[in-house]
Amino acid sequence: MSFWTIELSKSAKKELHLLEDGPKQAAIELMEDLRELGPLVVTAIQLRAHKDVWRARFHHGKYRMIYQVAKGQKRTKPVMRYQKFKARPWGALCA
Repeated sequence: MSFWTIELSKSAKKELHLLEDGPKQAAIELMEDLRELGPLVVTAIQLRAHKDVWRARFHHGKYRMIYQVAKGQKRTKPVMRYQKFKARPWGALCA
């Protein structure tokens, strides 16, 4: 079995370090799944604007990880922040 390579960008390392223990552990587990199963097998969504950029939710869907996939090199790189998903109140959706 060949594993994918995970390369954390400088900003991704910083964001990971700043996460609380629960979300941090969930992010690490997601990266392990990405490494072992491949970045396209994990329940992730491809971003429409970018062909090689994907988004996966973690920690009960409250956070998301944005990562770039280099298929030819079997490499994936979390490139952006681990963003906390904020639900909007119903009134904000109707305005």
